[in-house]
Amino acid sequence: MDYTKIPIDRRNLERIIVSHPGKSVITKERLLIRDETLLDKGVFTKMPAAIKDGRTVDEIDIYQIRLNQTNFNPMLKKIGVVLFAFGIFFFFIGGGVWVPLVIGIIPAIISLILGYILPKDKQIVFHRHNDILELHGAFFDKPHRIPFNDVPAFFAPNGTAGLFHWTLKVKRSFKPLSIKDYFPIDLDIFMEGGWQAWSYWVWYMDRNRPLPPGDAMDEFREADFQRRKAEGFPPPLYKSRIPTPEATTAQQIERERYWRDEEYLV
Repeated sequence: MDYTKIPIDRRNLERIIVSHPGKSVITKERLLIRDETLLDKGVFTKMPAAIKDGRTVDEIDIYQIRLNQTNFNPMLKKIGVVLFAFGIFFFFIGGGVWVPLVIGIIPAIISLILGYILPKDKQIVFHRHNDILELHGAFFDKPHRIPFNDVPAFFAPNGTAGLFHWTLKVKRSFKPLSIKDYFPIDLDIFMEGGWQAWSYWVWYMDRNRPLPPGDAMDEFREADFQRRKAEGFPPPLYKSRIPTPEATTAQQIERERYWRDEEYLV
């Protein structure tokens, strides 16, 4: 299949490593840039990512990739304060008329309450060690933990300023109201184009293959190799259309005593 021409809302994607151009890797530089853009820098600027353990930074290691998602709580608090201030302002300039005060204060109170009670932890977690994708729930819904092989992923067109591209999304549901498919989560976090992102996540989630390219993974490659070696180099979980080599020639030779890329290419 030509993954550069994916039909709208293609569902039940094959778990297959398709291609891996340079721009679809996770580098330390891209992580730093992303963390910087997710910091709150003042009123009505950027909404910070969810805070976990007192930090907003993403986490990558041998077991998981945890990516913080935008947190609306601070923005809701700011909106509440501004609405309250406008209500008071129009109350006084209107000669004590209560209508503008009520109109401003009621939504202000609602916004402030939501800002304080909505869950702050919103992360996507790729659990490489047990092949689980963890998705944050909508509103008060708890996170969903889904076997990666069963993740309801699909491609959909997305665009900015009239420029469309394929974006990779996964489905979740808001259980209290049984609303399904209304709150998809975008997985095009570092990559451009849904098929590139999907290829990367499939590669990372195959715990029997080497870690995918990108210097953000370099410090974990040796430990990951030793872990697979201790397990007897089990065969890949997912098929690939490209080689997924080891970090060094010596490691490649040692692993090929158990399986070779050619045996799992499609």
